[in-house]
Amino acid sequence: CREPRTDRLRPFNSMLKSSSRIPAISTRTTIVSSVSNTSVGGRQAEERIVMRQLSGPVSVNCVLAGLSVSSKILNLFRGLGVQLPLSTRILVGSAVFIQKYWSVFLAILIFVPIIFKILQKIKSFKLFSHNAMLHLPFFGPIVKNVMLARFSRTFFTLTKSGIPILEAFDICIDTLPNEAYKRKLLVVRRNIEKGERISESFKKFPKFFPPMFVEMLVVGERSGSLEDSLLYLATFYEMEVDNSLKNVATVIEPVLLIFVGIFVAFVVLAIVLPIYKFTAGIKIR
Repeated sequence: CREPRTDRLRPFNSMLKSSSRIPAISTRTTIVSSVSNTSVGGRQAEERIVMRQLSGPVSVNCVLAGLSVSSKILNLFRGLGVQLPLSTRILVGSAVFIQKYWSVFLAILIFVPIIFKILQKIKSFKLFSHNAMLHLPFFGPIVKNVMLARFSRTFFTLTKSGIPILEAFDICIDTLPNEAYKRKLLVVRRNIEKGERISESFKKFPKFFPPMFVEMLVVGERSGSLEDSLLYLATFYEMEVDNSLKNVATVIEPVLLIFVGIFVAFVVLAIVLPIYKFTAGIKIR
């Protein structure tokens, strides 16, 4: 008997090995594609945030540049003895004021955030500032939705992992940044520890936990699917925050453009009017 030649079987062995790797490669590619899809959304969100952060400094730089350039041009008209109109005098006065007290503005921009950060270490001031943040006209509801979304997502993840409810509450309290919500969750935790239902404990604070939030917890408790209710609440409030931030961006961008346009028109008018008066005086002479 002849022994089988292994060199002829090598191509088939390599094909079998490669075919056995196909499922692993395909699953890896699906995971990578799903991660890349989520990362694309994250990159788009980051790009929107960067554009919002850049729009403010760009408008401020335009204002400062316009004031500095206009002050140099308008000093020429002063030397020629041209009577300056009101818009030109306002522009020149603003430019002189900023050039004279620029160090004061710089000190305010540097020290005010530092002082505010130091005051945040005082518990009473921190509680007052966080409560005031929740009552702001437009940004207050956004902050509330952020807190509700973060609590719902964290509480869902912990209960889904099998962590006891009281321990999950402790972790949620530590993760929330708002001091006012922390205080309310501490009270809710104590009531639950005494034997009260979760929904009944939240129902006592309608300003912090809206009726829809409480009703979803009631449905979850009665049907035995509290985790599903928490997942729904987390998804709902995350979508609300995303939509609110998009609305803020759509409102702020046109306002900034209008502000820059008005300022540019004011600067041009303040420079053109003295030129027109000067040329008219030359023609009369």
